[in-house]
Amino acid sequence: IDKNPSYIRALQGLADIFGEQKKFKECLALLEKIRINSPRNPSRLAKIAECHLALGDLDRADTSFSKSLSLDEHSMQTRESLAKVRLALGDYESARLLIAHCGQVSKIASYLNSYGIKLVKEGRYKESIEHYKKAQLVLPTNSNRHQILFNIGLAYAKWGKFVEAKQYAQLALARDPEYEKAFQLLKSVEARLTQ
Repeated sequence: IDKNPSYIRALQGLADIFGEQKKFKECLALLEKIRINSPRNPSRLAKIAECHLALGDLDRADTSFSKSLSLDEHSMQTRESLAKVRLALGDYESARLLIAHCGQVSKIASYLNSYGIKLVKEGRYKESIEHYKKAQLVLPTNSNRHQILFNIGLAYAKWGKFVEAKQYAQLALARDPEYEKAFQLLKSVEARLTQ
């Protein structure tokens, strides 16, 4: 880079190193410099979007992921990442459409579940429940619905709202009568309600 400040391979290599070190501002600066000479590279645009996302700039992440996807509409990873950004922005309809065309919905479902668990651990029960209810709207109807219902019930139980927790445990069991976690939650909640 010292000998040739425009050498794209070296700049990209250094940007990758910064990305691995979670130095996202430095990574982003190099990627933007490279983009001037190569503005239509979809994988580079996706990396730029990832930096914006890591830095908390959802709007710029959305813009860069969208540009990347318009150049490579077959990139499932970019589609999944854009869906996550749209979820974070509260654009559930757009997220639902993106998810409907993802190869593996399980990655998005796992992401949604992890975020809901994080909210519960932080004691943000109401937000967690709202998050899980919205997750039901964006995920296609599938066999994982019982897990979402269970998670809502669990959040209610941790919040101390045992009547609601019981209802959601029962709903989870109605979807999957063999779901052991929901059965244990129901048992636990019923014991709390009879005290």
